[in-house]
Amino acid sequence: KITGRRKRLRVASCLLPVDSFQHLKLSATLGVSPHSSQFIQHMDLSTIYSDLNEEQREEIEALPRAERLIQIATLLNRPTRELVTQIAATTGLPVCKDIELIDNPTATLPLRLIHEYQCVPVRSTEQAAVDETDQPTSAGPIPLVTLWPPNEAMDRWIFAVSGRMPAWHLGDPEQVINTITQRFGVGADSLEESDVLTNETEADE
Repeated sequence: KITGRRKRLRVASCLLPVDSFQHLKLSATLGVSPHSSQFIQHMDLSTIYSDLNEEQREEIEALPRAERLIQIATLLNRPTRELVTQIAATTGLPVCKDIELIDNPTATLPLRLIHEYQCVPVRSTEQAAVDETDQPTSAGPIPLVTLWPPNEAMDRWIFAVSGRMPAWHLGDPEQVINTITQRFGVGADSLEESDVLTNETEADE
């Protein structure tokens, strides 16, 4: 019998399709998040870039993560939500339509990482049934919504400072940016590799 939980998993308003169930079983076996960058499908975004010329593609690649999808939408004259859906299908990441922050998000993910990676910790409905908040000592992956596909360096940073792997979801960039700006204000300085090494050293001690 296939239960409702097996048919789909929900994080806030983020839906995971049925055909991802085997993907979840594999990640559970390996002990990592099914939506960490290690499990993201090969990110061939050529379908997104196909209507852009070479100069425009180089322009997009040079932009900060927070600006890429919005600029592509402007150049292609397409809604950002439509592009989010297309990128999600390419990368295998679920889409979060409505962002519901956990209580005290910066206790789970440092403010500097929230700004640097333009991502926010969101409430998991499965977790909410057990506990009202996501605590810094909670076990398991951190459900995060971001506006552009993540990379392994982002996974390493997040694990170094929190001791937990991320479970990535894509969100509409305007909604992600507005959420961060309204809740946390303007961004911080860029991260330095030395900070990563310091955090990793402290975590090992």
